[in-house]
Amino acid sequence: MNNSDFFGICLPPGWEFKTLDDLTIRLGSGITPTGGSEVYKGEGIIFIRSQNVTNNGLNLSDVVYIDNKIHQSMTRSEVLPFDVLLNITGASIGRCCFMPEGLGTANQNQHVCTIRLTNANLYDAKILTSILSSPIGQQQIFRLNAGGNREGLNYQQLRTFQVPWPTSLERSKIARILTTIDSFIMKTEGVIAKLRQVKTGMLHDLLTCGLDENGEIRDPIRHPEHFKNSPLGRIPKEWEIKGLSEVAPIVEGQVDPTVYPFADFILVAPDHIESGTGRLLNSQTARQQAAISGKYRFLPGDVVYSKIRPYLRKVWLATFEGICSADMYPFRPGIEIDSQFLLMTLLSERFSRFATSVSERSGFPKINRTELSFFRFALPFKKEQERIAQVAQAFENKLLAEQVCKVKLISLKHGLMHDLLTGTVRVPANLLEATP
Repeated sequence: MNNSDFFGICLPPGWEFKTLDDLTIRLGSGITPTGGSEVYKGEGIIFIRSQNVTNNGLNLSDVVYIDNKIHQSMTRSEVLPFDVLLNITGASIGRCCFMPEGLGTANQNQHVCTIRLTNANLYDAKILTSILSSPIGQQQIFRLNAGGNREGLNYQQLRTFQVPWPTSLERSKIARILTTIDSFIMKTEGVIAKLRQVKTGMLHDLLTCGLDENGEIRDPIRHPEHFKNSPLGRIPKEWEIKGLSEVAPIVEGQVDPTVYPFADFILVAPDHIESGTGRLLNSQTARQQAAISGKYRFLPGDVVYSKIRPYLRKVWLATFEGICSADMYPFRPGIEIDSQFLLMTLLSERFSRFATSVSERSGFPKINRTELSFFRFALPFKKEQERIAQVAQAFENKLLAEQVCKVKLISLKHGLMHDLLTGTVRVPANLLEATP
């Protein structure tokens, strides 16, 4: 095709719209071997399924394997380096990445389509993956999938996909630019993962050892004289063992809509809280009496906890007055406990293990008031709680800054993808002329 307008895009000279049929020598998928998951192995030939295909690359964290005999019976669906992989069925339809070099022999199931370029190479695989992941590709996937073929995309449809195709030299330069941004995103993700790991260990130390007069975490090995035995193990001498209900009872009484007949309350539900962080992602306003009835009222400083699926650790420190759904409990800290320290306690690994263990005794993972009252923990004096909370918050701010950086990098990548892959912004001539 020429560079005429398509999907509102007018390509620059030298670029063309190409169909996948124009660009490929293979477009197809595999099958699920006879026997299904029973034939999967712990090692052998990599078997790629839809959950392994993400827009951030191939995820092999839960990969399965097949033996060579099964692979030989499915050689047509062998996946080669620089094959572009596209999910064509199910909830993950449209997710796309390419097969990198160095992973060895691989095969795939019927939910993943291989798109093999005529002259497959790293840069062209990167370009095509980026195009299919961008609105240019996703709009075509949505249009075809919404057009009555809810089961997924077929190969004939895929062959008609239109993609803007730059010159060979410009493809390689664009791919390098996008790969550089991806490397920054991956490095940032690595920093975030490491910080989360450090945070888990640090929170454990802060909640079991506390801080000395110099603001350092107490060392029970070097200074055993600063610790004492307790039912929970060794804890600092000044600390006491307390029950959760002693220091932060759950707020009693659901909101009566006749008391607040037409008030606009902010309603917080478990889905509004980011798991394991204590952050509120979103909320909604409850305007109807029926929406208010059966909920619990919380105040600033209360710690709101989801009693269902406690392993998700959906806990939030309230910063405004509102109501929470009946699936949540508001804890109201007493004079002995700092709100931030209570939040840390409910986000801790120890509390999570306790709540998860208790909730799993029933058919549905849920914990009630009585069961929560059994939880006991070590409590410092209020001033030390506040110092501990400050240290934890400073670390949380550092983690949040890295997450914000990742969001900005992803936003930059998306903007560049649109501009570079449509020719709206051209790669500078000096870069095109540079030695690859």
